[in-house]
Amino acid sequence: MTSSPVVVMALIAALTPAERIDIGVAYAERGDPKKAIKQLETGLKDTSLTDDKRAKGEAAYGLCLLQLKRPQDAAPHLEDAVKLAPGQEKSWLLLGMAYDLDGAPQKSVEVYRRGMAALPKSATLPHELGMSLLEAGATKDSIAPLRTATERAPRNPDFLADLAYALIRAGDPKEAREAAQLAISRAPDNANAYYTLGDAEAGLGRIKKARGAYEQAIEIDPLHTPALFHLALLEAKAEQHSKAAKYLVRVIKAEPDHEKAKAFLGVELAKLGQTKKAKGLLKKAVHTDPNFVRGHELLGDIYVQEKDIKKARVHYQKAVKLQPDNPDLKKKLEGLPR
Repeated sequence: MTSSPVVVMALIAALTPAERIDIGVAYAERGDPKKAIKQLETGLKDTSLTDDKRAKGEAAYGLCLLQLKRPQDAAPHLEDAVKLAPGQEKSWLLLGMAYDLDGAPQKSVEVYRRGMAALPKSATLPHELGMSLLEAGATKDSIAPLRTATERAPRNPDFLADLAYALIRAGDPKEAREAAQLAISRAPDNANAYYTLGDAEAGLGRIKKARGAYEQAIEIDPLHTPALFHLALLEAKAEQHSKAAKYLVRVIKAEPDHEKAKAFLGVELAKLGQTKKAKGLLKKAVHTDPNFVRGHELLGDIYVQEKDIKKARVHYQKAVKLQPDNPDLKKKLEGLPR
């Protein structure tokens, strides 16, 4: 037997502000922001709410606005949440996310630092701080908070893998390898850890081991595009252009907008003599990146084969302008018939 609409409306009207906050939080966590906001707006109007309850309501409101892709509007609600209840880790994380999504990475870094001061035992906040610094290009500064995160949560394989990645970026492949191996020991099915191990082994000149680590990553996750791309790089360096091209095709299938893979595939197809396909990819590549020297050079080579000297000259000239001290490029340009 179902309740009549009149009864339902009466029950809703009888809800206390605190109960409305709880219902709003539940809707927000279920991913229903519109229903959540309706309850939260009513509940938050009440001045008798406890700080903790108001903080939960403001955090849920901020979450709803993030779900609605309104990070700029979410930030003030989340700022209120952390002021009212600084011990709520989730509010700090959501606030940092809001600033990241709003294109203000420096503010997100500041938020994570404030959160770490409020929650000195948190492992997630230093991890997020480290990743934000890494994304902002402050690679060396990212190491300390990422290391702190692994010390506070030593069995978290993702934290270890991210530390390993940062160490690679910082030019320390030896320590990166140790962190990646530890991550794998914690979670043998962690594709990112194997990928980072591959980068570490490559950085140490252990190409066979690097290839094995990348292959393990794509065995776990066949669509792991960074591992596929780096395998392609290894195969190209070994003059295995057909294998490199196959990996690049897989990258592009997984990420159709991967412009580097498309440009690289153009290079590899040119080396395989598949000039028609290569030309199309390389033309798009130099349009996307006019400073792509190798693309201009190979297009020049293709146009020479097609006896289109005018177009070949244009691309060789562009390549020489970008690399004026390259003798091979100068030789190709000067060798064109007048």
